[in-house]
Amino acid sequence: VVVDNVALQDVRINMTMPDGNYSNFSIFNNKTGDTYYCIKPYNITGSYSFYIYAVDTSGNANKSEEKQFTIDDISPPSISDITVQPMVQNVGENLNISCFVVDNVALDDIRVDIKFPDNSRINFSILDNKTGNVYYTNRTYPDEGTYSFYIYAVDTSGNANKSEDYTFQIKDLNPPRVKITAPKGGDIVGGK
Repeated sequence: VVVDNVALQDVRINMTMPDGNYSNFSIFNNKTGDTYYCIKPYNITGSYSFYIYAVDTSGNANKSEEKQFTIDDISPPSISDITVQPMVQNVGENLNISCFVVDNVALDDIRVDIKFPDNSRINFSILDNKTGNVYYTNRTYPDEGTYSFYIYAVDTSGNANKSEDYTFQIKDLNPPRVKITAPKGGDIVGGK
């Protein structure tokens, strides 16, 4: 609440962010009655300190005592657009798994957990395999059958998210090779 006997010229917030950066901005037009307010998103976690500075049209100024507030990261990463290409792949040929992952602060790791047809598992990071916010893995799988997998993402504050389970198939898609040979002498047995 800011009250003055003369008309106010400006009301400003002077803020120091957790990373040491400084911000000074007017809230003069953000008011209800004598209450001035600031609604602003902050995406840097940590402790903020600020004071309010008011000046009237006569040039008289005053500032509030310094106050603090803390922003904690409680939002887990978002995982979406999970794709498998192709859904059925030949034994020994590359299969691509990709996903779109974002976080409001920063990602610490993105992992793929794959269960093989024999129920064995592998779990590996794909944090460094990315184009923009699309993370991927491109691997071959040795065994025929149905594989299941999920994506797991964790941010630098320890918030985590896990996707649903997805599946893909590995099959022997190579047709058998047929080779006809004739005995020496030229004729195929039973042929004319």
